[in-house]
Amino acid sequence: MIRKPIIIIVAVWASSLFLSILLLACHKDNPVCLACESCEPLIRKKDSGISITNAPFHKDTLYKSPCFNPNNSNEFVYFKQYEKQLVKRNITTGGETILLEKIYINSQLNWNKQGWIVFAGLDLAIYKIRDNGLDFQPVTTVFSNIFPALSPDGNTIITSATGGSPEEGGNKLISIDGKRLDSIGLNEIENMMFPTAWSSKKEIVGGLSLNASAQYGLGLFNLITRQFQLLYKVDYITAAPQINCIQWHQNGEDVYFTTLWDGFYKMNVKTLKKEYIKNTCNSRTYINFSISADATKIIAQRRDAKLINGGYDILDYDYIVIMDIDGKNERVLVK
Repeated sequence: MIRKPIIIIVAVWASSLFLSILLLACHKDNPVCLACESCEPLIRKKDSGISITNAPFHKDTLYKSPCFNPNNSNEFVYFKQYEKQLVKRNITTGGETILLEKIYINSQLNWNKQGWIVFAGLDLAIYKIRDNGLDFQPVTTVFSNIFPALSPDGNTIITSATGGSPEEGGNKLISIDGKRLDSIGLNEIENMMFPTAWSSKKEIVGGLSLNASAQYGLGLFNLITRQFQLLYKVDYITAAPQINCIQWHQNGEDVYFTTLWDGFYKMNVKTLKKEYIKNTCNSRTYINFSISADATKIIAQRRDAKLINGGYDILDYDYIVIMDIDGKNERVLVK
């Protein structure tokens, strides 16, 4: 009679211990990013007389700013910097058509369902061209517009104006034909948003540099209520991360964005939950990108870097990759 409780206690303890071991064995920490590869930062050697912050060298041929056809997820356009060509490419066949030559594109490309492609030039003017290579023409004549982004219907462009005052700066809304329609003044958001992206819910999300460049983050502006919301911010000291490109998912709630060296993210603007799509650092990052019309793929400008000149300098080279919408199964399309 005395031993039975002891046996029961020991049996319960052993069962609890076994269950705990089993749970611990089955539990795994959620990875930061299922699609992430390791990314080892480059440490450049210091050289007397040459600052460690000197800009990297660039490979002559850089492939930039890919943008999916909104009517065909098997087709995209991109910019060849060295050749100064705007090129349309078929993913399946690899066939290419040169749409425009002798041009420098200074922004992410935008392509609407009506067949117009818009971009900012080196002169900070906005241009458009048909996706068959015809009707190339300026949209703006004032050379102070950068980062154009199309509305979901493709009829309106939001740009970031470079003027510094509340009257001159901020974000401007213009028609595809260049008519001034509206603006988001600096007095409404206390900061110019760039780059930007436009959702079907009349919301514009944009990158922000805050507090004299001591922080960066994301902001959301509602065109109906004229209300601004700071979605998140990041403090930094020595590095200078920035948001390179922003795109809305077709669900109107998830925003995808790339940062300089600080990750490729997805963020839900309702829950403010942020998660990695890709891990990045100064040896590998993603610049501009586009989401396919069927919302299954991402096409991106990837920038890799390596040390040269005995480790004193960095060589950057950009190329085009495609991946699943969650960042998995990445492969090179143009290199």
